[in-house]
Amino acid sequence: MYKQFRGFTDIDVLLDGLLGLEGKLAKGSYTKVGHTRPVEVTADAGKGGKLAVSLEGTSYPMLLERAGGAGRVELTEWGQAFPLDPSAQDQTVDYGSQLPTTKGRETKGAGQGSNPAKP
Repeated sequence: MYKQFRGFTDIDVLLDGLLGLEGKLAKGSYTKVGHTRPVEVTADAGKGGKLAVSLEGTSYPMLLERAGGAGRVELTEWGQAFPLDPSAQDQTVDYGSQLPTTKGRETKGAGQGSNPAKP
């Protein structure tokens, strides 16, 4: 059941879906995103979208422009720490005990304090 959330938690799946370019890829111009110098990768001479990839440190995607002006996303805070506070108990839902079990194997829900049976 949790596999359906993989697109939000697996960096490879997330970036594959987010960074899709349509058409023949080519190296574009050098540009600037924030304080970082990336190079653009264009698809179909820019009509299929543009992706700016960092030339400094790890080659992270920095800026995505979707085809046809469908949107622009800046990804400029790679590797930076951020505060993460847990949600209040009255703001969460635990469906762990309601998840289906594998036939012939008994598992306890995540909310019951034990790990599911391993295959």
